[in-house]
Amino acid sequence: MSRERLVESFEALISCHAGLMRLLERHMEAVLLLDFSRASELLRHFGHEMRRHIEAEETVILPVFGDRAGPVPGCTSDVFLAEHRKMLSMIDDGLAVLSTKSPTPREALTYLDKAFTLKHLVEHHDRREENLLYPWMDRITTSGERGALLRRFIEMNGPLLEPYAVSETAQPPQRPLVGPS
Repeated sequence: MSRERLVESFEALISCHAGLMRLLERHMEAVLLLDFSRASELLRHFGHEMRRHIEAEETVILPVFGDRAGPVPGCTSDVFLAEHRKMLSMIDDGLAVLSTKSPTPREALTYLDKAFTLKHLVEHHDRREENLLYPWMDRITTSGERGALLRRFIEMNGPLLEPYAVSETAQPPQRPLVGPS
């Protein structure tokens, strides 16, 4: 049996969030160690992975949600789109800071304040998806639709990964939980 058939719920996408969060935390750890080259590398990788994830959500999930869910307090396509734009803007701002020079410890502290704001926004956004968007998507789609949408999401996002390992490599291990075998 193909592993992609194991995905029966949008809640499987939570594994993406765990992996992305660990990558962001590794970036912040590098800033704490004043390893700005590594911090910049990890933030670039986080930004790349976040953009893929956002593009898949905006192409595959949000149009269906917006068309079918009706009014869901605190959970509209516009809210998700605005949060996506804000997160990407914050990532781009961070890359600009880290790529132009090696910050002093004081500048690193100022940057970390902004990185914590990004971390909190990502956490808040993830909780909104996990508690509202994904359960609603499971309710408003049939089993067949869910399978097709999730396969399309995985094609765009890449396989759903276990949370990224704590290793010192910038690239996460490619251990698919689901996806084409």
